[in-house]
Amino acid sequence: MLAVTLKPKERLYINPGSLISMDGGLVVSRVCGGGWLRALARFLLGKENLMVNAIHNPSDQPLSFTLGKALPGNLTRLDLPKNGIVINPGVHVAHTSGVNMGVYWLGLSSWWGGRVYSV
Repeated sequence: MLAVTLKPKERLYINPGSLISMDGGLVVSRVCGGGWLRALARFLLGKENLMVNAIHNPSDQPLSFTLGKALPGNLTRLDLPKNGIVINPGVHVAHTSGVNMGVYWLGLSSWWGGRVYSV
């Protein structure tokens, strides 16, 4: 599990199904991350969710929630380099605004291996 504390007016985008618990006062809404075309490409080519959940803290105090995955293993925060990273489908749990999720061609071998998803 990963415990997250949102500062006042802060927002985080998470994959559906990864939210375990949350403080009262947090607002959850469904959004199409990065626009419909990017979301559709992630869904069809990257095997990811079409929609993501946006968790927003509209209050004036920090509020917390916990995230998790069905697969075993640890969750950790990762600061992304400017040139991005490549991840396998199903690995992404959450991101802040300013992160562009997309599907990019990484060569024929990556297509057969299922690694066409990039952050």
